[in-house]
Amino acid sequence: MFVKFRLISIIFVFFILLSGCDSTDINTVKERPVKSENGNMEKISQKLESYINKDVDNMSQFLITDLKNIKELSQNYFVHYTYKLDEIDYEGIAYLEKVNGEIEISRTEEVMIDNESRVTNIMATGDLNNANKRYVVTAGTVNDQGIDTILVTYVNQNNVFFKLSSTKRSFLDIQVVEIGEQEIGLEQVIGLDSDRKEIYKRNE
Repeated sequence: MFVKFRLISIIFVFFILLSGCDSTDINTVKERPVKSENGNMEKISQKLESYINKDVDNMSQFLITDLKNIKELSQNYFVHYTYKLDEIDYEGIAYLEKVNGEIEISRTEEVMIDNESRVTNIMATGDLNNANKRYVVTAGTVNDQGIDTILVTYVNQNNVFFKLSSTKRSFLDIQVVEIGEQEIGLEQVIGLDSDRKEIYKRNE
């Protein structure tokens, strides 16, 4: 659901580094800055606009409000974004891949944002198109200002911390394994305060 429309407002871009990956089972995930020299960010933005345009009738009511997080896995890209349509806020994850030098959208998942939720969450699973690997992607926005750090836990114990700040209130994590080797299901999303005390938990 993306519109090829030039009125795009990029409010801020969050920069998250995924660390602690097992090089045997989980590929290194690299963050791509919004003004990367190779122009991938611009291409991704254009692809998302065009993709939304297929299903949106009234372009004047559509506005991308934020490309929150972008991570690269070899020739694959995962994007966490939000947009507004008819005064309703949406949050989504897009999986894109580079094919013959061109970035193409393979899949998107979107939900209406619950602005009353302390931590929003959207998750997607699937197979990488160019490898015998499976991925789990989880992302969200943290509305509770008392939450200082997000801990995402998985059944295979590859747990990841995301340190938040006053301007960085979202997270995006990608877990990838060889198909059939091990489970990588999302287990919990936990919010910690500045004293590392648990003040929020959601079981998946």
